Amino acid sequence: MLQAHVQEHVGMMARDQVTTFFQKAIEQAQAEGQPVPPIDPSAVEAAIAQQVGEILNEIMPALAPPKPEDPLVDIRKKELENDTAELQRKTMSDQMNFEIDQAKLQQAYELAQQRQQLQSDIADDRNDVNVYRINMAAARGNKTK
Repeated sequence: MLQAHVQEHVGMMARDQVTTFFQKAIEQAQAEGQPVPPIDPSAVEAAIAQQVGEILNEIMPALAPPKPEDPLVDIRKKELENDTAELQRKTMSDQMNFEIDQAKLQQAYELAQQRQQLQSDIADDRNDVNVYRINMAAARGNKTK
C-alpha cells in the first residue's frame, strides 16, 4: 500500500518535471523566435514514464525493508562477544594474580633482608660481648700478675 502511494506521488512529481521541461523548451523557442513544434502526447507520456523509472530507481532502495539477518549470524556474534568478554576477564584475572605474586615476592624479599640484618646485628652483638669478655679476662690477668 505504501509502495502504491509512493508511486502515485512519484508519478505526479515526474509529470510536473516533464511538463516544466517542455514549457521551458517552448518558452525558449518563442524567445528565440523559432516556431514551436507540436508536442506529441505519447512522447510526453513516454518522457514521464522514463522519469518515473529513474526516480523510483533512486528512492526504492531507501524504501525497501531491510533484509533480516540470519539468526545463525546473530548467534555467532553473541558467541564472539561472549568469547571476547571471557578473554578480557581472564586477562584481568591473570594481571591481578601477577600483581599478587609480585607483592608476595617483594614481601618475601623484604623479610629475608630483615632476617639477614637481624642475624648480622646478633652476630655483631656476640662479637662485642666476646671482645668485652676477652678484655675483662685480660684485665684480670694483668691485675694478678
